[in-house]
Amino acid sequence: MRGEPSTGGILVVDGDPIVRALFAEALGPFGKVEVASSGLDALRLLAARRFDVVLLDLHVPTVDGFVILRTLATRPGPNGETPVYALTTDLSGQARDRALREHAAFVLTKPVPLATLTTLIGAALGDKAASGHVPGTLPGTCPTP
Repeated sequence: MRGEPSTGGILVVDGDPIVRALFAEALGPFGKVEVASSGLDALRLLAARRFDVVLLDLHVPTVDGFVILRTLATRPGPNGETPVYALTTDLSGQARDRALREHAAFVLTKPVPLATLTTLIGAALGDKAASGHVPGTLPGTCPTP
């Protein structure tokens, strides 16, 4: 219907162009993948259309991931119920606890093993076995303990 936002797909929000490209390629078998290089770009996309799942680095340029999580949790919009998997390099646990309080469904520590990422995305999308699954760790991302 005209005027309705398009729906579905995966949004990857990360300031690193290499991470964005690697995640987009790895997650392509799950469907359409869109990328945002900043928090501001992410907020624009999240306001414009619904996604099935969001991968969000907590430390992106312009608007940090915590603001994005809070916005999704408190403002009406198409992604209020969308699962958000937060990504962080913070090993202290404080970022993890804060992200979970502020709307994240799950927090992954970078670098993220590709097997972990594809399993979580597959589960979120109801397809546990992705056809493009490639084991290993993505360079520039982080393993989850």
